[in-house]
Amino acid sequence: MPNPGFDVNVGCPTQIGQINKADGWSVWGGAPDYFHSCANPTHPIYGTPYNNRGFRTPRSGDAYVGLFTHTVFNPNGREFVGRPLSAPMVPGTTYYFSMYVCQADVAVLGHSTNNIGVRFSTVSFSLVNPDTALNNAHVWMSTVVTDSVNWVRVSGSFVADSAYTQIGIGNYFSDSATTVIPGTALSNYAYYMIDDICVSDEMTTCGFVTQTQDFEDVVGSLYPNPSAGEVYLQFSQSFQGEIRVYDLIGKVIFRKEIKAQKGEKTVLDLPSSASGMLTVVANGVAKRIMISR
Repeated sequence: MPNPGFDVNVGCPTQIGQINKADGWSVWGGAPDYFHSCANPTHPIYGTPYNNRGFRTPRSGDAYVGLFTHTVFNPNGREFVGRPLSAPMVPGTTYYFSMYVCQADVAVLGHSTNNIGVRFSTVSFSLVNPDTALNNAHVWMSTVVTDSVNWVRVSGSFVADSAYTQIGIGNYFSDSATTVIPGTALSNYAYYMIDDICVSDEMTTCGFVTQTQDFEDVVGSLYPNPSAGEVYLQFSQSFQGEIRVYDLIGKVIFRKEIKAQKGEKTVLDLPSSASGMLTVVANGVAKRIMISR
């Protein structure tokens, strides 16, 4: 994935909507913003970590972008950024995606939404031919992101059904399909910073599987293993996050947001078709479990 953190630039930002100064990236809709530390001496409102969207240290490197995922004044109004991939995707191949987002901490941008994500395409878009919210993203955040302090991971996988050559980032869902949590009385927009985008056909490249031996300490115990189909997870400590289960080809077959206390138990309602060696991932650690039906 070229320039995944927007750090490589062809110029420093001096005004809104200059995502084109991040090498390879361009406006696919609206006027998404580019923030880079190189702007600090002359145009600090577009610098990092301080800028006109608040205080935000890049998750890595020197830069990030920012865009609207909802606006009060423009129904279905969205901002999108996009660029070419390094190579066309191979149809039938499972691809993994992740990125990190953080909400702006300026009052007028205080609305919060879900659905920020990615859509791959065989064509590019532009300001005069913008991308749109068509309810057809490939990976998106189903829960509302309200964190304006920490970078929140958005991730998932999908099987390519076309030789996609382009990647687009934004909220690809309409207002009617998007959950909005209002901010203060001053708020009119939902706005998010984006950094560290990853696209790969290798599960480990985008951080989907790490050390399996830590799962019991970080998350809890999975049992029975092997199982005839019913799987329980008992938490070893307080937990809040998403549980995902992948099959052998890396397809997500189960996902659930869970908030639990230490010692609490939950059942993973796996689909009846789930069988074979599965991978359960939570909070950056993974555990394999065998399903024998």
